[in-house]
Amino acid sequence: AFAGVYAAYGPFPRRFRARSAQESLMMTLFPPGVASATALAAIALICLAPARAFSPGLPPQMSCHPPSPAVGLSRRSVLLGGFLLGGAAAPGGLREAAALTVAERDELYAKAKAEEARSVDSTKLPDDRAKQLFKEAQRAQQGGDVRKSLNITNVLIQEYPGFAYGWSNRGNLWVALQDYEKAVADYGKAIELAPTGGETWVILLNRGTTLSLLGREQEGIGDLTAGLELQAVGNDRLAATQEQILKVNRGLLKMRVRDWEGASADFADSQRLTPDQPDRWWVQYATVLFEAGKEDEAARLLERLDKKQRFPPNSDAKAALAALASARGDREAAETYFSDVQRPKSYSSRAFLEGELRWPPRIVAAVAALRGGSFSP
Repeated sequence: AFAGVYAAYGPFPRRFRARSAQESLMMTLFPPGVASATALAAIALICLAPARAFSPGLPPQMSCHPPSPAVGLSRRSVLLGGFLLGGAAAPGGLREAAALTVAERDELYAKAKAEEARSVDSTKLPDDRAKQLFKEAQRAQQGGDVRKSLNITNVLIQEYPGFAYGWSNRGNLWVALQDYEKAVADYGKAIELAPTGGETWVILLNRGTTLSLLGREQEGIGDLTAGLELQAVGNDRLAATQEQILKVNRGLLKMRVRDWEGASADFADSQRLTPDQPDRWWVQYATVLFEAGKEDEAARLLERLDKKQRFPPNSDAKAALAALASARGDREAAETYFSDVQRPKSYSSRAFLEGELRWPPRIVAAVAALRGGSFSP
């Protein structure tokens, strides 16, 4: 009887607590109609049965009515009778429960466990065992042993499937092993478990860039856009860093789908956040500016990057400067810039400029003009 009431209603009102996995499974196997009917029927049988049948030591006044010596029911008989009466009251529910296979019950239990895991902080390591596994996996990865780190992380996920960063870290390991499909799947599980906030934007960034490696750039752009919606609150510096990283990478993905205008907008927003800190992606920004006919602005960006020399020698910047000088008709400056380019044969290949660097058509044509109007095979 107690089991029936517990399954139907739980010890507290449902709106005030989260059901455990066991309760959720009980609710599925024994719907409230079945459980309630079972409980009431069992209670009725208990009241009708003599008290001594259950506990011979009880005084007669504790039974529902004065004991009758005529018949005594066993505990098993009463429970069985209650269950059958409950089933008669709600036969459809019992048939549904009986129809479940072992595999279906296992699936229901797994779903209930996942719901229970989401009700706790999925970004915290729950105990010392989890912390030890996490640290061992990190040490192996930092030591260059990706396979060992992967094996340890597999154990971590198996024992603590509700820990979001276990899944995201394994996604990183799959990327290191160039198994991008598995990486995307693990990032997806991490996003499913992680709360909307905190470091979830990093997981979205990782999945978005990995999707682009599979040729699924539009999906990747969607992930980076979703990451931008998870703006850091209460920390302007962190929010700016988050925005810049996501927009730079989204701009790069937009270049892969030849959305030059969209890429330029993302790069412009990013550049405004740190106008005095030239970075490699400024080259990509300059190429889309050149595509839009903004040669002077593109040249200024590249010259600032070249003078800063944070990444000497920056062959991408030198090649782009050479192309801009060639487009302006300054052949001497173009040759000077191009002479500083490392691996000049690569920059004389259309496949490299369009396939690897993803440069827009106009600057690719300017490089071709610089090399005599054609590219090397």
